[in-house]
Order: sequence, then structure tokens, then C-alpha cells
Amino acid sequence: MVLLPGLHRTVPANEWRLAEWMEQVLPAIEQEGDAVSQVLLAPIKHASEEHEAINKWIRDVNTQRDREELKRLLYVGCTRARQEVHLFAQCNELKNGQLGAPSKPTLLHTAWPVAKTNFIQHWSQQQDRDRTSAEIVEMPVGPDVSTEWPIRDAAGQVDSIAAAEDTSQSSRVIPLSNFQRLRFAWKAPEALADIPLAAPSQEEADEFDLEDSAAFFQRPQGSWRARVFGTVLHAFLEPLANVVQQNVDASEQARLIDALHQPIRLQLLSNGHPPKEAVGDATRIVTALHHMAADKDGRWILSEHNAPSIAQGSSLLHRGFEVSLTAVHRNILRSIRIDRVFVAGADPTSFGTDALWIIDFKTASHGAGKIEEFLAMEGEQYQEQMQLYGDIARLIYPEIHSLRLGLYYPLLARLSWWPYAVEQ
Repeated sequence: MVLLPGLHRTVPANEWRLAEWMEQVLPAIEQEGDAVSQVLLAPIKHASEEHEAINKWIRDVNTQRDREELKRLLYVGCTRARQEVHLFAQCNELKNGQLGAPSKPTLLHTAWPVAKTNFIQHWSQQQDRDRTSAEIVEMPVGPDVSTEWPIRDAAGQVDSIAAAEDTSQSSRVIPLSNFQRLRFAWKAPEALADIPLAAPSQEEADEFDLEDSAAFFQRPQGSWRARVFGTVLHAFLEPLANVVQQNVDASEQARLIDALHQPIRLQLLSNGHPPKEAVGDATRIVTALHHMAADKDGRWILSEHNAPSIAQGSSLLHRGFEVSLTAVHRNILRSIRIDRVFVAGADPTSFGTDALWIIDFKTASHGAGKIEEFLAMEGEQYQEQMQLYGDIARLIYPEIHSLRLGLYYPLLARLSWWPYAVEQ
């Protein structure tokens, strides 16, 4: 479908210039075999002259070329439609009551040989409607609403004159059968409260407070800049995995990672990042990608691993990044999104099928304290979140008996992990 609005709008006229010129191509010379062009140049007319013949002729030729270009543009626009094309324009009525012709430097003038008939037909119908009585659209009245509706003014008072006036004699009523008029004091009903998928048993209710279910774990809310920074960094970890899995040499790997700087900066800007800070934060993200690619734990996380299988035994169609899982957890439907999930060995940097690894990437960095203390505090903070990830993953992948939970910090190139334990 193609929409072409404002066909009646004029194209800006060519302004007078100190010199007008036009290039013409001469026929090819037989001896040389190449076409030759010449330039015809004419200066602006002198103040004492009424007109300058060559200058006027060149302007007229250029004006005619512009009109032909308008025809080409209209043709291109109309022929791009596969199903429908809609043309929008308006035409003025002259003082003598006739329909005015469109201005020449417009697309409507180009389409006028065809559009004129439609405009005259619409104009005639409009004149007929103006001569007849006004149309009143009547809303159907429901069975519980009185048909005698008082007409009120802007202050809300009943207008006795308007109420007494009978408009049925001078107006044509158009009924609308697919609408119903609401009562004057009608109010929308109160929205229903959100309810869980199913009510828990009495034992589960005793050990788990449903009022706190929405806040089973809380994510730290940083500044807008920090959240955008983390979102973009997460988005480029899978492209980093593509680079790592190519197994190129160190210099080529560094070049491929540096090439992500411009896409990262544009992604920051598209997410509302301040333009003055986008370059510096893009550099920080590229530096974090370099650190993760050089770290043995980081390379192992980004390496190609086996994908876990669901209960039916079919392999999930994902590469293990940004995996969405949904399950009924404690009789409540929950959805999570895991940054990285894969099957590998029981310990970091080992490969195999011994354990299911769930990794959540964190963009925090430690301050003046020791890094080990910082990682311990982070583990306590995200313990409940990662435990929920493990509970849902155990429901989705029942064949996996050993789970590992981990937090990876690209800015620090550090992995903090622990075995998943089923809560008693």
C-alpha cells in the first residue's frame, strides 16, 4: 500500500541566479566515437533591460524539465504499490463558484487529467449536501436509558430552548445500529486484581507467603545510564562468542572485537544514552569484551557447548544466550530469562555433559574494597535470584541431575559459581 499525501502542495520555484546554464550533449563524432557536451551560459539581465532572451529560454527549459521530473516521481510512487495506492490532495473553489485548477508546479497538476473528474464529482456532491438539510447522526438508545435526553450547555445547565426545538423537521437522521449510547452517569467497572495461576496447598501457603511472591527477589535499580550500559553489554556477548569460536589468532581476534565499537556506540544512542557519554562507555564495553575473551573462564563460557534437552528429549533451538523459560513454580506461573545456559563439565573450563550451567552476567565493578569481599557480597545479593533460576531449570530439564549457578563479571573478568542445592 502506497500513500501519497499533499499532491496540491507546490514545489519551491527556482530562484534567479547570477548566471543560468544548461548542458547539452552533441551527437557522437564519427572519428572519435565519443559523445561531446557543451554548456550554454547566460548572465542575469541588466537592470535597464526588460528581459534577457537566452536567460529566459534556459529557465523555461529547466522549468519544463522539472515538470517532467514531477511526472516521473508520480509514476514511480504509484507503481510501487502492490495492492492499493491512495492519493491525497485538495482543490480550491473560485469566487465565481467554479472549481479552480491546481497550480502547475504540483503533482496534482500532473495528475489533473485523471483527477479532475473525481474532484468535479465530489464537488458536485458537496454542493448538493449544502443545499439540503444538515445530517444528524443518532446514537441508538439502550433499553434502560430514557429517550428524552436533556440538552445541556457548557456549564452543565439544561438548555430549554434547544430542548424544545424539534430538529426532526429540518434535519435528516442517520441511525447507527452498531453503536449504543451509554448512560449519563456510566462509569467503567473496577479492574480485577491479578491472581496466581492456581491456589497453593495449605502446606505451601504456610511456608511461602503469597504477598511476597511478587518480590521473591529484587533486582538492584541503578541509574538509567547504568541500565542502558548493562543492556548493550549483554547484547554484544553473543557476537563476542562468535568471534571467540572462530579460533583466530590474538591480533585478528582483537581487530574483530575493536570493530564492534561503532555498533556498540550506535546501540547506546538508540537506547537513549547521552551522546557525550556514548563514546566513552562504548570504549568501556569493548575493553570488557577484550578482558572476557582473554580470560580462561570467559572463553570457556563463550565457547560452543551442548544445548540441554527438554523433557520430551528434543533439543532446544537456541545457542544458549538470552534463553527464556516458563514454568509453574510453587503453583505460580513464572517466566525467567537466563543470560547463558549450557551443558559442560562439573568444574569451570571443563567440557562434557556432567552438569547444566546457568550463568548470569553482571556489569558491576568493585570499589576500593577487596575483590573477593565484593564477589562474596554479590553472591549473597543474587542468591535468591539464581536459586529461582535453578528451580525453574530443574523443572524444564528433568534429565539434568547436576546444576551449577554462576555470576560472571565482564568488567572484572571474574567468575563466581556454586553448586545448585535443592531447598528442603
